[in-house]
Amino acid sequence: LASKTPLLPADVAWHFVGPLQRNKVRLVRPAVALLHSLDRKSLAADWIKGKGQPPPALLQVNISHDPAKGGFDPMEVLPVADELVGWGVPVRGVMTIPALSENREETRDWFLALAEIGRRLATTHPTASEVSMGMTDDFELAIESGSTMVRVGRAIFEASY
Repeated sequence: LASKTPLLPADVAWHFVGPLQRNKVRLVRPAVALLHSLDRKSLAADWIKGKGQPPPALLQVNISHDPAKGGFDPMEVLPVADELVGWGVPVRGVMTIPALSENREETRDWFLALAEIGRRLATTHPTASEVSMGMTDDFELAIESGSTMVRVGRAIFEASY
């Protein structure tokens, strides 16, 4: 990210998607408009450190309970959001990357569950209205299920990024 930001116009709004190590927060925080993967409280504590208001973040939810995925348990998202907002984290919504599944109905169920969590979150935190789910292979299903933001990098850039 640090090597790419100088190559594009200053008004590009960079989003950070993917795992973020706590020791990299000080490099990423000043460069991004949105953190897509706030997956633990310890990362949130680091995210609010530094000068000025931290950029907004999406809470990563492990909607499929996949042990290989990070993120908050679906049952703890609402209380965690309340806590993090109280700390000064500008929560803008939720995101997920569900377990890989060949079963579209299972994936749809996960997407619908996250959309419901997103609706409930937005009732108490109106600025937390984003529901980011769906990637190149399942973005249409995600949109049908209530996604407000999809990540389709591979569809645009193929494997070149």
